[in-house]
Amino acid sequence: MACAWFGVSWLNADNWVVASGLQDKDIQHQYLACVLWSFCQLGVGESPLQPTNEIEMLLNVCITFRSLITSATLISTMSNLIAGLRKIEQDLPPPPHRNTICAYIYIYIYIQMYIYIYICICICICICICICICICICICICICICICICICICICICICTCTGICICIPVDR
Repeated sequence: MACAWFGVSWLNADNWVVASGLQDKDIQHQYLACVLWSFCQLGVGESPLQPTNEIEMLLNVCITFRSLITSATLISTMSNLIAGLRKIEQDLPPPPHRNTICAYIYIYIYIQMYIYIYICICICICICICICICICICICICICICICICICICICICICTCTGICICIPVDR
C-alpha cells in the first residue's frame, strides 16, 4: 500500500507530496510518510496525508474499501470462533454431580486452548504481513538503486555524446 501511495505521487505534479510540503525532503522521509499513511488506512488513526487529485482519491477509496473488507472478515472470523466454542460447550454432556468442578475446569481449559490457537494463528498472520511489508520496502529500495544506476549511465552516455570524450570506459591506445 505504501508503495502504491508513493507511486501515485509521480503521476501528477499536483500531488500529496506538494500539498504536505514533503517535496524538499529526501526519498526515505517521503516513503516513511507513505508507510504511516498505509497504517492509518488500516484504521489505526487519521492520516495527515490527504489525496489531492483523482488518481490519489481513487487509490485511497480502493484501499479503504479493501481495509473495510479485511476488518469485516476478521470480525466475522472471530464471531464464528466464539460461536463454535459456545456450540462445543453446549454439546458437551452435563457433568456428573460429584465431578462438576472438574468438568467445568475441563471445559474452561478446552475453550482456552482454542482461543490460544486462534491467537497464535493471528500472530502468525501478522508476522507474515510484516515480512511482506519488509519485502516490499526492500523491493522499493532495489528499484530506487536501479533507477539511480540508470540515471548515472544516461548521464555518462550524454557526456560521451556531447563532448566526444569517453569518460566511462578507459580506452587503450
